[in-house]
Amino acid sequence: MCDFAPKVYPGYLSQAKSAKDLIVFLPKLHEYVTENVPDAHPPKFELRWEDDKTLIMTYISQRPLIDFAVGLLRGIGKYYGEALEVTKHGDRDMKVQFLTADN
Repeated sequence: MCDFAPKVYPGYLSQAKSAKDLIVFLPKLHEYVTENVPDAHPPKFELRWEDDKTLIMTYISQRPLIDFAVGLLRGIGKYYGEALEVTKHGDRDMKVQFLTADN
């Protein structure tokens, strides 16, 4: 996330002002990739807020790469210099807690 993404997706990263902005944008980004990249099959995400600092993301994919997704979400926090706690709950759900005070 911190090395590859800035080289390949600088426009998306520069538009997001925070880790929360980018994470909330991920479903739209993946829709764009699906529509514009032949044979692309990125995962889909359903988002549900528990409160203003806690997001539940449901990972939807034929590929069992939720652990990879957890790592990427943690990398987004690192990229923006923000404290996130990302935990996996089962085979499909991830909980993202935004710990930085100004999120």
